[in-house]
Amino acid sequence: MTQTVQFGIDQFLQHYTTYKNKRIALLCNAASLTAEGMHSRLALQNAGFNLIKLFSPEHVFDTTGADGAFIHHNMDKETRLPIISLYGDKLAPSAEDLADVDVVLIDLPDIGARFYTHLWTMTHMLESCCEHQTPVMVLDLPNPFSHGLNLAEGPFLDGSCSSFIGRWNIPITHQCTFAELALYFKNIHYPTIDMTCVTMDSCSCII
Repeated sequence: MTQTVQFGIDQFLQHYTTYKNKRIALLCNAASLTAEGMHSRLALQNAGFNLIKLFSPEHVFDTTGADGAFIHHNMDKETRLPIISLYGDKLAPSAEDLADVDVVLIDLPDIGARFYTHLWTMTHMLESCCEHQTPVMVLDLPNPFSHGLNLAEGPFLDGSCSSFIGRWNIPITHQCTFAELALYFKNIHYPTIDMTCVTMDSCSCII
């Protein structure tokens, strides 16, 4: 008997089948995987979900981009879906980007540090979805540094030093998953957003 963890994407695939008739956009990168190692975009397509576009953070969709490098919009060679860069001429999707989308899924890996830009890309996505009244779902993933809020470390951010490597006042190692941070940011910054957090779950299996 062994214990395994199902990520938010695994839970979504199993329990949100009513979304198969929705036009879905996915914010992800190459490390956005199911518990079995399949990329989220492929898992969604294979399960019959109507995925229509991808959004990518820093380092390009395939994570090969240099630190801080301007990323252009592109096309995913495997799915032929458009990839809209959120680390180039804009940090958040425009009204046009979201006009044909029924729901945005956020499935981004994290390293658990305030200066990791994927966290702040998530906040810009939340902000845009709130502004344009587009539902958003945060598919939770583990934080490799997370052991408990009592172990959060590092100084809090001075608001006058806000940037894309530290937008809001949280400690350097925050000890939270993206879904936990999204719920916190919703309460503080986006109280009217239509947001769902799909949590992780553990299960036992015989090997």
